[in-house]
Amino acid sequence: MTTLIDGEGLVKAAAARAGISRFVLVSVFPDAARGGELGEGFEHYMRVKKSADVHLSHTDLDWVFVRPRTLRDEPGDGSVSGPLASRSSTARCAATT
Repeated sequence: MTTLIDGEGLVKAAAARAGISRFVLVSVFPDAARGGELGEGFEHYMRVKKSADVHLSHTDLDWVFVRPRTLRDEPGDGSVSGPLASRSSTARCAATT
């Protein structure tokens, strides 16, 4: 599934970019879940995600990577929580968009 969505799916989206102004890709945080026992399925997921990141970064599309630390397989509650970002980090991000 990961290969179809992030691998081949990204190639199809880039090929049809004439109508796309910005591409937002939910990527992975490079160190996500890196401390426990990881199976080949997870390693495959990380490889495909990295390949999609590299491919997209080499296109002419206006792209944004969103790298959540950990995703959970449970219903959402409509809210987002996490540590506050520093003003300087926010300013650097705003300056690049």
